[in-house]
Amino acid sequence: MSSQSKVVLMQRALAARRLLLAASKTSSSTSYSRMLAKATGTRFLSSVNPVVRRDDKKEREAVLKQTIQIQSPARPVAAKRINDPPNAQAAQTPPSPTIETDTSSSSSSSSSVMFASPSELTFTGNATIPITSRLHLIRPGQDDTPRGIWPVFRLMDEDGTFRDGSQDAYLHDDEATLASDSITSRTQCNTYIESDDQDCPSLAELRETLCQTYPHLAAEVQRNRLLWPAKFNYADTNSKDTLARAHRQMVRLREMDTILQNAQRQGRISFYMTCRGEEAIHFGAASALEPSDVILAQYREQGVLMWRGFTLQQFTDQCFSNEADLGKGRQMPVHYGSRALNYQTISSPLGTQIPQASGAAYRLKLAGKKDAVSVCFFGEGCASTTDFHSGLNFAATLKCPVIF
Repeated sequence: MSSQSKVVLMQRALAARRLLLAASKTSSSTSYSRMLAKATGTRFLSSVNPVVRRDDKKEREAVLKQTIQIQSPARPVAAKRINDPPNAQAAQTPPSPTIETDTSSSSSSSSSVMFASPSELTFTGNATIPITSRLHLIRPGQDDTPRGIWPVFRLMDEDGTFRDGSQDAYLHDDEATLASDSITSRTQCNTYIESDDQDCPSLAELRETLCQTYPHLAAEVQRNRLLWPAKFNYADTNSKDTLARAHRQMVRLREMDTILQNAQRQGRISFYMTCRGEEAIHFGAASALEPSDVILAQYREQGVLMWRGFTLQQFTDQCFSNEADLGKGRQMPVHYGSRALNYQTISSPLGTQIPQASGAAYRLKLAGKKDAVSVCFFGEGCASTTDFHSGLNFAATLKCPVIF
């Protein structure tokens, strides 16, 4: 690079720095992407122009004092303001459920509004998908295909409360089938479930409490393996309490992620990806599977392998690629695999496990293993690959016992 080019680059860098300093001192939101692009001779690849907003305390307080109006796409809900006269409230409020604020609080403080349970989810392009709190598994060739748009199953809302079913926008046609699901699932999938609760009376009390508090979710409570004791003591907890073991391993997985991620930041290992926020998905799914079920995962499903018995020592051996690693150090870190635990070795390219899961499921079908399935984990990045479409197409055409 010539000296003249270096001078030009330094001038552009100084101009960009001055623009950033000026934007950070402004009192309002300022879009400066065009000015910055002109100064640096570049342009942003993102379709959204970056915006710098100054941390304004007065602005935050003003936002907090405003009355929040929460509306559901199917059931619009209005917020009642404290200072409005009764006539004004009646005129402004439409004939829909009204969320009242806490009148015991001072009028000078911000209005508190209760959370409204949504009935639909809105996505890009104003596309809406109904929500249901009743889980109904569709078996190919045995059950009728759901009418209309397939719903999204949601057990809890954003505020952490269980849905009561009154706000569901999708209602199943066959309520009798839903009511019998808990019985059939309990009798057909009882490899780990003990017939009585003498060893774990706390789990029986918890199930009874949940069924009484949330009667519309009684079927889900009764079929959930995490709420039933195991037949034998778990080796790592020396107890049959499945729920306590799941909580213990969730905490263990979070701590393992923290330690190994710090090791990667320090340069001790070359690669690591955490699964923070996804721990419950791992152990909830793993607890419902049988040891014979084949698992094909991506980078962030360590919890499934941990539930099946993969030890902390084995995790670290793989990440550090030492001689004790099951893969003999030939794989990158986080590319776990275990033949004994039916956990296929992770591959680096995104989406390759999707058609492989269909193939593994088809092999189980040809072998006559009616109760075995293959399970495939992937994220939205994999859903953008061609393997996603081809894998699901094979699974649907060949009617493979696979869960995505």
